[in-house]
Amino acid sequence: MRFYKWTADNKPLCGTGTYNFNEWQRITNPLIMCKQGFHACTAEQLPLWCGTELWEVKLGEQLIINENMACSDGLHFITQLIWDTKDMAAYVEWCDSKSKLPAIHYSSDAAIKYAAAAAWLSARCARLHGDIKLEEQREWIENRIGEQLS
Repeated sequence: MRFYKWTADNKPLCGTGTYNFNEWQRITNPLIMCKQGFHACTAEQLPLWCGTELWEVKLGEQLIINENMACSDGLHFITQLIWDTKDMAAYVEWCDSKSKLPAIHYSSDAAIKYAAAAAWLSARCARLHGDIKLEEQREWIENRIGEQLS
């Protein structure tokens, strides 16, 4: 199974710290989803998160996977995929085109200055309002950068 990790300015989306992109990183404490461990996602879970960088990663031996993410005791960055502000802006526009209540209505400046946050917000609004399904969002991302996901 392949795993992917969103980062923001080469740092975790949530929490603190930095990553060493050149070697394995490990934790020795017990693995606890959303509290302790390295978080990543499957291709199907990509639309649930959005950052400024997207990586293919390897995870450690201990692994917890739920409907939203994966959590592991180890993390190694393999390849940075091409995902830039053009992709993020296009994703915002596509999600908003499907939504009756577009996020861009709330965050037009964010779409320009903070494309990752706008993409996440737009995708979430479209899902919450029932205008778009997670599978459709996953397919859009796959169509945009799918060759990098295989």
